[in-house]
Amino acid sequence: MPDSIENALDAAIRSLDAVVVPAVDENHPLATEQAMLISKTLKLVRGQLPYRSTRASQELLRHIAMGQAVLPLVEWSAVLTERLSDSVSGARGAIESSPADQVILEEWTRTLSGLLCAAVRAARRGDVVERVEIESTVLRLSEPLLVDHMSWFKAQGWSASDEIPELAVRFA
Repeated sequence: MPDSIENALDAAIRSLDAVVVPAVDENHPLATEQAMLISKTLKLVRGQLPYRSTRASQELLRHIAMGQAVLPLVEWSAVLTERLSDSVSGARGAIESSPADQVILEEWTRTLSGLLCAAVRAARRGDVVERVEIESTVLRLSEPLLVDHMSWFKAQGWSASDEIPELAVRFA
């Protein structure tokens, strides 16, 4: 029995590539395609595994920064201001805990993301100047998140751009 998730994934990938994929009946191309897809997915997950914790922390830090930047722009909504302020504080506390629990960091990221989306939606019903300011702030601060996501999946070949850094560089 493998003694770590890394070893278990490595063993599963080797078994799939060396035994299962070659044994699939070539008269069933869909089965071959699916087996190869499973292998590629496992390889992607295996490559991402060492960086998951760093990515979770980095993503939450980016959402905290976005929340802090949007907070003064939504003062017209007491409820949204309170929820966003409380969530930014709670997220900061989670990221400062030692060691930070990855699942909790991801939950705070989802919470902040949802509140930021709510701020953008709520701004649509308000003043045009406030709406543009909120939307442009969120878009500007989302750019590093987009690069993070593109880097996260770069190994799948979705982006051949040299501008998108490899995982080991982006999440070092």
